[in-house]
Amino acid sequence: MMSIFRQINNWIHDFIFSKKMIVCIMTYIFMMEDVVVPMAKLANEAGVKYSIFEPFVLLLSHYDHFLIIPILFIVVMSDFPAKENGCIFAITRMGKTRYIISQIIYAFMIALIMIFLLGIMSILYSSGEKTTNWSEYMTSFHLSFPELYQANNQLFVESSTVNQGTVCSVIFNSILLLSAFLTLFAEILCYFKLKGHRFVGITVSLGILIIGTLLNGLHLKIKWLFPVSHVIYGEHFDVFLRKPICELWISYIYFILLIVIMSVVNVVTIKKCQIGDER
Repeated sequence: MMSIFRQINNWIHDFIFSKKMIVCIMTYIFMMEDVVVPMAKLANEAGVKYSIFEPFVLLLSHYDHFLIIPILFIVVMSDFPAKENGCIFAITRMGKTRYIISQIIYAFMIALIMIFLLGIMSILYSSGEKTTNWSEYMTSFHLSFPELYQANNQLFVESSTVNQGTVCSVIFNSILLLSAFLTLFAEILCYFKLKGHRFVGITVSLGILIIGTLLNGLHLKIKWLFPVSHVIYGEHFDVFLRKPICELWISYIYFILLIVIMSVVNVVTIKKCQIGDER
């Protein structure tokens, strides 16, 4: 077991000190300049206060910003699992089943690292108050400055999120659900990479993301068959009534089942592959 965690630690170390991390940081800087900085400027102009954690909530819960995260993950993990000499050695030493399990854990850890990096950067860019309560900016700005609100609604957390959860609960659930979502994409990329169709895996992953987003925009019930709706906290609740549309625990079960199924499929698939076979 310790050998698995040592290998995962090596892979994480390689990721952190690779060009992929630079891509993540540069993308997040763009997100900060596009979302967090304008949000702070708008709050200052209106003379209202906001929580230092609210920009992070906004980035995780608003479709205009959220979609960048899974797209970035698919890009930086597009070669997952890598078939370098070190990985071939790991397969030989660990066995194929343990190798796949370690890769899944690695993908989950990378998802967490990417999300926490986004959170840290949003806090560093923020000039808000150190409070975990919803601020005046999120709760009453639309009443005091309706025209400004309408012109900048992409800089506000949606009402279904603010009304149905605390800042901490939204962040906690969003991190877990998004991590599971990204891990599921890693499983899909892994399957097609093992089958020798890397670009098909990328296409399928992006297709799931796009179709799920479109169905969600059309407010069709079929949207719950796709993972996108299960990630957004506010989608689980009615905008005005304190009534869940889809219980959060259902979304957790949804992701657990899909990840377990894909893990089994990937274990079966790699057992049919020759070590080092690029096909």
